[in-house]
Amino acid sequence: MKKNILFFITLLFSLSMFSSSLCACFTVNEGFIFTVDTKKASKKHNNTLEFTIQTSPYALPWDHYNYHIDCNNDGIYEEVNQTKAYTCKYKNAGVYSIRIGGSYPAFLFKDASKYLTGSVKNPPEYKDSSKLISIDHWGTQKWSTMEYGFANCSNLVGMANDLPNLSQVYTMQSLFSGATQFNAPLNDWNMSTVTNISTMFEKASSFNQVLNAWDVSSVTDMSGLFREAKLFNRPLNLWDVRKVKTMFGLFAYAETFNQDINDWNTSAVTKMGALFRDATEFNQPLNRWDVSSVTDMFIMFHSATHFNQALNHWDISSVTNMRAMFKNTKMFNQSLGEWKLFPSQDMIDFIEGSNISSKNYSSTLKGWATNSHVLPKNVSFKVDAFYTKETQEYRDILTSAPNHWTIQDKGIEIK
Repeated sequence: MKKNILFFITLLFSLSMFSSSLCACFTVNEGFIFTVDTKKASKKHNNTLEFTIQTSPYALPWDHYNYHIDCNNDGIYEEVNQTKAYTCKYKNAGVYSIRIGGSYPAFLFKDASKYLTGSVKNPPEYKDSSKLISIDHWGTQKWSTMEYGFANCSNLVGMANDLPNLSQVYTMQSLFSGATQFNAPLNDWNMSTVTNISTMFEKASSFNQVLNAWDVSSVTDMSGLFREAKLFNRPLNLWDVRKVKTMFGLFAYAETFNQDINDWNTSAVTKMGALFRDATEFNQPLNRWDVSSVTDMFIMFHSATHFNQALNHWDISSVTNMRAMFKNTKMFNQSLGEWKLFPSQDMIDFIEGSNISSKNYSSTLKGWATNSHVLPKNVSFKVDAFYTKETQEYRDILTSAPNHWTIQDKGIEIK
């Protein structure tokens, strides 16, 4: 006799401070509808799917949950006015459409979020999030946050034609992080209230959609936004980034990205560390960027192997960390002699592995020695370049007391 195998879809909801009596019927435009395939997870885990409408650590003070669940989207709610966990039970593995009605201002997949938030040390097997295959209808619900919403939904491919109500959303951190097959249009989303889009497409390795119409004028955090989004290469020149404070790792390991963003207003940015790290195709002008507020340029262009653009107009007076900034930037061959250095700057391994010419290297040494009133001390770096005989006196200023730089180069150029 065959045993019926139960496939559970658990929807975990937080306790609510509020409750109301809502009917068990709905109109065609009501509810959030999504599709799952319980066979997408391994056999070990294909009997359970947990889908969490989140509270802590992301819920806003005014969030409350009072939802209704239709496990088969057949017009009949199995339960209404739910404020706790509810389990949809299926006799057979397969594809199921699920409708949630009522109040559900935020959600995420429990198994993915535990790792992403650091509550577990090792990444779990994403038994639940991997079963989501499409978002079919957003409904009229006003979402309060999208943080981690579809993180690690590795089989998510479909996106609803209607638009989510994002008028109360402030963060989309890691929304599609690890959604490796996701590549659906999002250009019509209303982003005007969102302040945090950090790691939103991190490791979304198939994503390459137009986003240039987004209103990002409220965004302050773009760190890791396209980190490891290996196929993304769309124009972003229309973005208003004047409020952004951190761009750390924004395009890190975005292997394909090579778009003109020279007109971005970066005057508020303080963190640019790893911004283009291993962005191996990127080679666009950045000389119009205002970097006067930036303090961190650590490994900013590290291994950006095609980058070779002039940056001589940059005001780096606020930068304290330039360690390995151009390390292994193999095509980089520009003079940085117009940069005025300051004592607090860390320049260890600053330009090691670049392709700087004798002319530009000599110009850089001369400029640093003469443009800076007080130089940073004990700087150490290697550079695969000669310097001209006329540059020796300026190099000596850097390497002798009180500066004590340690420079490993090819020595004086012999003509």
